[in-house]
Parts: sequence; structure tokens; C-alpha cells
Amino acid sequence: KKTTKGKTVKPSGKKEPGKCGSTGKKRPGSQNQKATPSGRGRTTQKTTPPLPYETYLSQNQNVRDAIAWQYNGTLIHYSDWDLNSATRSFNKTLARFYSYIAAGKRVPFAFNSLPGQDVAPIAGIAPGLYGDYLDPSDAAQIFLAYIAQALWVEVNQKVPWRLHNYTVSNLKLLLQSSNMFVEGTAAQNAVGLYEVNTDKCGTGMPGDPTIAYRFITGIGGLSPFPTQNTRRSQIFILFRWIRDHLYHGPFADNGRPITGGSLGQLAYGYQGPSPIQSMLRRATFTTPDGQTYGPNYFAWVGCQSAGALVVWVLRTLNIPCSAPNTYWTNDNNHKGIDFPTEKLFSGHMDDFYAMPQTLDPTIEPSEIFEKTQDYTTMKQKYTTNPPVVTEADYDQALAIKGLGHPTYLYVDLYWEGLVYSSSIYLDNQLTNVDQFPSPELPGLHSKYDSILQAAVDAFKQKNGLQSASEYDAWQAYEAAYKTWRDKR
Repeated sequence: KKTTKGKTVKPSGKKEPGKCGSTGKKRPGSQNQKATPSGRGRTTQKTTPPLPYETYLSQNQNVRDAIAWQYNGTLIHYSDWDLNSATRSFNKTLARFYSYIAAGKRVPFAFNSLPGQDVAPIAGIAPGLYGDYLDPSDAAQIFLAYIAQALWVEVNQKVPWRLHNYTVSNLKLLLQSSNMFVEGTAAQNAVGLYEVNTDKCGTGMPGDPTIAYRFITGIGGLSPFPTQNTRRSQIFILFRWIRDHLYHGPFADNGRPITGGSLGQLAYGYQGPSPIQSMLRRATFTTPDGQTYGPNYFAWVGCQSAGALVVWVLRTLNIPCSAPNTYWTNDNNHKGIDFPTEKLFSGHMDDFYAMPQTLDPTIEPSEIFEKTQDYTTMKQKYTTNPPVVTEADYDQALAIKGLGHPTYLYVDLYWEGLVYSSSIYLDNQLTNVDQFPSPELPGLHSKYDSILQAAVDAFKQKNGLQSASEYDAWQAYEAAYKTWRDKR
């Protein structure tokens, strides 16, 4: 991770966050009064009618109170934006962004190109950076864009769940800036700047929410049949797409993932963390040593980026979500995913698209998430540091999910054993990779062999291979899986 240590990163004379890359008089809430002549010695008041979201917020105090911008360690709430110099232009910017979203247009970001930035902005897509930090007006623009998106979705009832029915904590997760960005500190030499809250949002640079919204609706989200639209159904639509398309980013930096810099420029055209929208289109990447990857959809920093994709995409549907840091011994620095309204939690985003134990075209996201009744316990276990979960705990739990489905990896190894009359192929996976002690193998075979055999029989039946040799049927199974993998 880049550091700003020893560098003066705050440019002199820069705008406060309230300026949001624009100038002009503020729009003072919903009332814009103007005195106009109306007869001798009299005036009339011309009042601008409130915008739809202003009416909604006036009727739903809990939502209004949850919208807040953190500045200098203090939360400035929506109702006080006009009273504080740091947020005085926020209402005007929010109204402007809302009008663009309502008109079906992209958000008109005006990211600043300022002296001393280590990463240049991409117009309308990604902000400039000082190390890892954003100018406050750029962070404010992204924050206000997501607030405008949330209010547009709510006011127009694009989803059947209502913001005002959420708990305070879930509203804050969606609408409070500290759950999107954190302020830099003196120790980081970044006072007055903002950094994406990676503890909540993963590793990725948020941008225009309208792009993420069009993406999730374009892959099947928000069915025209309203009764099918639940939060859980939308979550699973995204996770099925992740299963079927997303790849773990290549390790091109001496065995490390691509986090930005010159490799980021080569991979996705930006020297900061990968923009969310760059993960929503296929990319081809050639490393400096000539290795070519793609075209694929890449989570460039693996589970860290995949968590960011989920958080920022589902935020556009007003679904509270976070990507917490998760830990297990000997293998730290991972990202889980947490949906508090649904009591859905997983300790590792990679389990949904990158781990061979659970990579299968037929496995459902619900089979990979922890059981609802275990939500609180498993979340506490995986987010505790120092870790209380061992690497073997994680590996075995992942294997059980794969065996119980069963997924391609385990069916393939079991089938290979049928061909060569030996269980050594499956046993090597269970002991050497999944870390089950050898004495547990008989119990695993007793519990799962019948499930694996049923999967073999079902594939033969479906594909008319009952009379084929065991070897030929097995090869057909491997070919079918390869076809699916190639389409990803």
C-alpha cells in the first residue's frame, strides 16, 4: 500500500469539501425566495417547490438524520449542511446530482486535478489521489452521488423495501459518510484529506452509482414481477454473476496482486485502486514480462476487490452491506461479506468465485454463506483478531460446503477414483489441501460417497451416458466443466 509518509500531501489553497468542484450561490434547502415588484410599495414571494426527495426527507426524520458528512472528526447532519462552511454547497450539489440521475444521465463529476497529486484523475470516472487520499471535494462528490442515488431509488420506489423501515445502524451503513470514507490523520500526514473506508468497503474506487445501477439491473436485477424482488433475491443475482464471470486478479507484482501504480495503469487505466466500473467490464492484461490474462472480469485484488464490487453495486439498490476484514491463522488479510438485514455472512469473498472447492456452475450462493442461525457466531469468529479461526478450520469448512453440494472438484476426484479403482485422488485433496486428519477419512467417505455417486449417476442420466465406459463418461464430465469455465 502506498504511503504518504514524509510528504506534504495537502495542497495549499484547496477547496473545502462543500465546494464539490463547482461554484455559484447555494440552493438553501427547498426554499429559494425572491422579492419581486407587485404594485406600489409591495412585494410577493416566489417560492421554489420542494424537490421530491426533500418532501420525503421532511416526512421521514430517521432517514434525514442518518445522512451525515464527517468533517474534522465531527458529523455534520443533512439538516445542518447550510449552517457549516464545509458543507454549505452540499444541498445544491445533491439537488444537481439527483436531477441528473432522475433524467437517466450520468453523474456530472468534476474531479480536481491539483498540484502534488500522485495519481491523476480520470474525468468523470475516478479522482486524483495524494498517495491513497482524495481531495475533500472529490470525496464529497462521490458521497453525494450515492446519497442522490439512494433517494432517487426510494422516492421512485424502484425497490419494494423502504429506507425509513431500516434500523438506525443500517441507515448509517448506507447514508453516513464515515462508512464510505475516513479522514486522514496527522500521523498519516493527510489532515484534511479522505480515504476510502477499506475496512467497510474493500479495495476499489467508487464512482458513478448510475453505472453500477445499470449493471445490476442489466444482469437480471429488479424483475418486472415485483413480488420476486426481495433484498435476498437481488443479492443472489449478483453473486450468481460473480460465480459465473468473476476471476481473481493476476499476481503480476512479484507474486502480489495489482493495487495500482504503473501496473494499475496497464491493467485498468488508473494508478489508484481499481475503479468499481472497471470490474464490470472484461479486460485483457499483459504483464511487463509478457504474460497475457483475459479477456475476463477481474477482481484485481481478489477478495478485497470482490468485496468492494458487492458493497458499491448493491448500495445502489439501498441494500446495506459491508466487507469486513477477516482473519484465520497463517493466512490473514482477507475480506468477508456481511448483509445485516438478511443475516448473511461469509468469511471469504473468494469462496464464491475463486476457490476450486466451491467453484461450480450449479452451486447456489446460499450454500456458501454461513447458515442464518450461525450468522452472529461465525461473524464474530472470522472478524476477531488475533484469529480464533485456524487455517484448518477454514479449509475444512470450505470442503464440507463443496462435498455437501457436491461441486465439480470433489465429483471429479471421486470419479477418477472409480476409473482407477482407488480413493487416493479424493483422499489427497481431503488431507493435503483440506487439512482433514487421516483418521477422519472413513467418516467422510461414509457421509459423502453416496452424494458423490448420485452426482455421477445424474450426469450420466442427463447426458445419455449410462452405457458409456466409466472413463468416457468421466471425460465428458470434465469437458462440460471446461466449457463452463471457458465461458466465464
